[in-house]
Amino acid sequence: MDGNCSNNEEEEFVDIHKDDMPEVFKNIAADFEQLDKIDAMAKEIKKTKNTDNMQALEDEVNSATEKVIKSEGLVNRLENEIIEWDALKKLCRRDEELAEIDVQVTEFEQEMEQEQTIMATTKEKQEKILEEEPENEKAAGLLEGVKSYLAELGSLKKHIN
Repeated sequence: MDGNCSNNEEEEFVDIHKDDMPEVFKNIAADFEQLDKIDAMAKEIKKTKNTDNMQALEDEVNSATEKVIKSEGLVNRLENEIIEWDALKKLCRRDEELAEIDVQVTEFEQEMEQEQTIMATTKEKQEKILEEEPENEKAAGLLEGVKSYLAELGSLKKHIN
């Protein structure tokens, strides 16, 4: 469930239960130990027919029953919350979003390629102007700007990849 949250309430739900899970697992282990104890007590009572032990067994069974009822309540609350999340729908939506992002990135890369082509042409033109007119400050400034822009495009392209 962690990482599959669409809103703050779901994120808080996961955080709260993530912190509680070690305690829940510890309680489950203790419950199984209690059930083993009940089994052992029942076997002993069948042999001895001791009424004091029967009362102790009844107390253990009542305690275990209360724990089971609490556990079932927790399970029902968790199950209802998770069902409301509609995880499959979220995963399908995430897949659609990822596909859309992939399309957008591809389109952006194509636009960058076009921009690089245009800037490469502009760079060549400014270099020709500077070959003919080495003192042309406007062409020199524009050439430096184009080179800088091309470097930024190249850096951005590496970052996207």
